[in-house]
Amino acid sequence: PPHTTITCADGSIGTVVSSVVGGSALPKERLEISTNGQSILIDDFRRGWVYGDKKSKLNADAGKGHKEEIVAFVDAIRTNGHSPRTFDSYVQSTLATFASVSSLKTGQDSVPLNLI
Repeated sequence: PPHTTITCADGSIGTVVSSVVGGSALPKERLEISTNGQSILIDDFRRGWVYGDKKSKLNADAGKGHKEEIVAFVDAIRTNGHSPRTFDSYVQSTLATFASVSSLKTGQDSVPLNLI
């Protein structure tokens, strides 16, 4: 399936895979993180596990943070405070979305994207 490879300035790499050909019982969104001898797996932002020397379960039923971000944004407007996100983070998120859409449209296996 088409995918987008995201390369960050610190050398870390992320891959977004878009697929509709898998089993319907598979979680819709899966996040896998590997760092410092540990791996973290989160399914649908509801279940999570940490694998290192042993396997442990995460309390991952926290949601995606959409509600919290909107509340923080509205609070910043009401109090004349700072935005909960930087402008650069919005630009980077938009660029990653455009790269993923391009990958899906063209069928190109990978669209490299360098983020700061």
